[in-house]
Amino acid sequence: MPLPALPVHPEGLPWSANVAHAYQIISAAFNLAAHVLSQEADSTRLRYHAEVVTGDVIPLLAEMELYANQEQFPVPWIHSCARLSAELVVQLVSASDSSSAQEDSTIGNVTGLRTSTNNKAATVLSVFLDAVNTFGLPSRIEASIVPPSSGDQRLWVEVGSQFARRWRAFFYRLEALHGLDRTNPNHLWLLHRLFLDEINHDCAEFQAQWNAHPISGAGHDQSPNDMFLLGQLEKVMQRAPGETGAGQLDDEDVPTVLDPELNLDEEGWEDMIEGIETANAHHFHHKPVPIPKHDNPFSDEALHVFDTALAEAHRLHILPPGYGLLPEEWEGGTYPAFEILKSGRKGSKELRVALPDRLWRPRAERWGRALATLNELTYALEGLDSDSE
Repeated sequence: MPLPALPVHPEGLPWSANVAHAYQIISAAFNLAAHVLSQEADSTRLRYHAEVVTGDVIPLLAEMELYANQEQFPVPWIHSCARLSAELVVQLVSASDSSSAQEDSTIGNVTGLRTSTNNKAATVLSVFLDAVNTFGLPSRIEASIVPPSSGDQRLWVEVGSQFARRWRAFFYRLEALHGLDRTNPNHLWLLHRLFLDEINHDCAEFQAQWNAHPISGAGHDQSPNDMFLLGQLEKVMQRAPGETGAGQLDDEDVPTVLDPELNLDEEGWEDMIEGIETANAHHFHHKPVPIPKHDNPFSDEALHVFDTALAEAHRLHILPPGYGLLPEEWEGGTYPAFEILKSGRKGSKELRVALPDRLWRPRAERWGRALATLNELTYALEGLDSDSE
């Protein structure tokens, strides 16, 4: 069933620009999703349009209902569109699940997913060790430069649609409306301090949900966790006498660089690590990816002052002027419900990402308070330094 046409204004007037723009977004997203559903589309495309309807259309309908009295807009039309949108999402997800069963079964467990402030080997190692503590030692480790499989691509699409895309849109919003300067190392440090833990919480939540979701078809309605456990039991049953797993002999006979009897001093360890790096250098063909510089601008004492002042600003719910947090600073007096991400050549493709007000505006307010506190404390410290000179 197609989306109902925009109703006539009760007074015969044209609808406001906000209503007209909202209807344009809703109808375009709904009609495109319905068109994709009518085709034999792959699971990734179906799931993507289900996310668009869920993340963009339905929240926008909720916003229209919130301002229905102000706009003199008929609420039954909104409810009808919401019902049709929900039905469309159910159909898209069902079709996606049917076509993605084989893809999901090739992915298995997500053993580690984490964001960090650096790309050092020690950081990657910590993720690997955490995975080993949870899942045990892997039977093998593979490294490849071939293009990712369809399952890998689907996994990253899921990461983007479930949470990463919204964080990206939020950071663009901070830059456009709330004073973020991506070239300022202090601003990047502040982003990490405020939001890194929340992003990693989303990573952990996605990992747990993915590993617990049942996979139909080739997965026989088992979750990746179920398949991992059954795989481990299968390996135990297939071991030959004297083997401990992964085809290795008894652990006592396997040499390891972690043997305490090596008695290497710090210089010895460095020589051994350098030797390993040299011996394996031909396996690595890429240069390290540079990361943006981020600096803590405060000493330990000043950082304590910053944290104390920021906590007090949060407690009093202070909204500093000049940071895009006040209604008079918003275009049209309304805080935006969407952010547009551009991609493709010269930014020719646009993706509207819904940022629900109840979740993302408080985060923007937290950023604005923190940035105002950082700026004020920095100026104060610079004044003290100049006075001491």
